Amino acid sequence: MLLFRILVALLGGALAAYTFYSALLTFVVPRSASNTLTSVVFRSVRFTFDRIASRLPTYEQRDSLMAIYAPLSLVLLVPFWLLLIALGFSLIYRALTCPGSQNLPLARQTRIPEKRPAS
Repeated sequence: MLLFRILVALLGGALAAYTFYSALLTFVVPRSASNTLTSVVFRSVRFTFDRIASRLPTYEQRDSLMAIYAPLSLVLLVPFWLLLIALGFSLIYRALTCPGSQNLPLARQTRIPEKRPAS
């Protein structure tokens, strides 16, 4: 059980770290860096836009629809990253606070001594 909690915490940490790395590569690095998380969002949005654009009768209508593809994809990246970071930290929290985790050094609860009324 302890091994499972350690693996869950490591998975959560890796997910949060990789998500931060993805955001760094996408918005900070000045060159085109290939990134899996960014590709997933852009390809999903592109698939949806291609499905809708294929039903439009004229090129102008398809072009005006595809003009908002890239900006919308960039806007959707932020909530996707936030969701993955929240999931990663939730996994860490779950691993440290699940039943029986009082034996872990990082999750020990310190008891505050009760104040007794002066008699």
